[in-house]
Amino acid sequence: MQIIAIIWLGLLIGITSASAQVTYSLKVSRHPSVSFSQKRVDRILADASKMLQQACNVTLQRVGPLHVLSSNVPAIIKNQTDRDAVHAQNPDPDPKVISVKIVKKIKFCRPQQGNSFVGCSWPHRFHSIIVVANGKFPQLVWPHEFGHQTGLWHRQGQKDALMSPCPLKATNVQITQSECQCLMAGPGGCQTPEPKPPVSCNP
Repeated sequence: MQIIAIIWLGLLIGITSASAQVTYSLKVSRHPSVSFSQKRVDRILADASKMLQQACNVTLQRVGPLHVLSSNVPAIIKNQTDRDAVHAQNPDPDPKVISVKIVKKIKFCRPQQGNSFVGCSWPHRFHSIIVVANGKFPQLVWPHEFGHQTGLWHRQGQKDALMSPCPLKATNVQITQSECQCLMAGPGGCQTPEPKPPVSCNP
């Protein structure tokens, strides 16, 4: 009887820890040339969290007010220098807090990876995400880029995957159990090697 009770206790603890909610904070800044409200930020994060929680009990929330970037950094990312200058703005001292920077356009993220992006979290060492102000489906783009910050790469062969390398659509909400584990682990929580060659979009 005592053994059975111990087994049941172990099962209950496992269920509790597996379903425990994890919340991560994002420090959000906008370029001074971009019109973007704090209310809109909170709506995006609420919608992103609602989407994530369909498969993975992760919540994204804003920490602090909506900040404004220096006017000295570009609103349109054209090259590596532009990208890194924006990434370096308004960092948070807590490595578990990812900074989000809202700009007008992203024409460069990684070499040989195209010339038009709605989000860029590369390179990961900045603990920073750059997103465009008027991109489609920000409630998917923001958690997609957050996924990269946890160590996730793009996933091949699943057109509805959140971590798809293709332009995101309303149906890109599918999250695997292993991806959920990385999202639950938070920034830097998964040390997964980048696929070689990098995954490309083949719709």
